[in-house]
Amino acid sequence: MRLKRIEIIDRATTRLTDFCRSVTPNSQSVMECESIGEYQSATQTAYNVKQEQRSDGYKYKVSLDTDAQTVSVSLTK
Repeated sequence: MRLKRIEIIDRATTRLTDFCRSVTPNSQSVMECESIGEYQSATQTAYNVKQEQRSDGYKYKVSLDTDAQTVSVSLTK
């Protein structure tokens, strides 16, 4: 069995880059987009964060779902 906890973040006070960077090894940052413009912005932000180096040895992984218009960022070794 897998358990998942979802937390809604206030978009007005959180930058997308900070949201992507705040992912932990056991979590996933998911951006649910309401328009194609939001989806493109979230995708670009996620790929920009993916290029950054982390000091803990993890790398960012970006997953896209064009049907649901979601962009997910997680960590991988």
